[in-house]
Amino acid sequence: MNEPTMYFPFDCDAAGGSVILSKHRQPSEHGTVVYLNAGEDIVRIVGRVSVFGGTVLRDVHSIGPGGYVALFLDSEGNRVGLHTNDLQPLDV
Repeated sequence: MNEPTMYFPFDCDAAGGSVILSKHRQPSEHGTVVYLNAGEDIVRIVGRVSVFGGTVLRDVHSIGPGGYVALFLDSEGNRVGLHTNDLQPLDV
């Protein structure tokens, strides 16, 4: 099958990934949640979700020793998670 594919940039010491467009898959907020590493920018990233057509489902919040996460729907309707261990305040 010749489906359009985009690859996330990565180096040999980091996890990679890809996004595949398929007529056999439908965007969903009810399926598996993929968490992306937001690094120190999680607050800034969540602040830009609506600018790009998404909807914040749960703002940045602590998950205890595991760090911080946020959940949003992307512009296609997929539920996506962001994660960081390093929450930095947003400079005003």
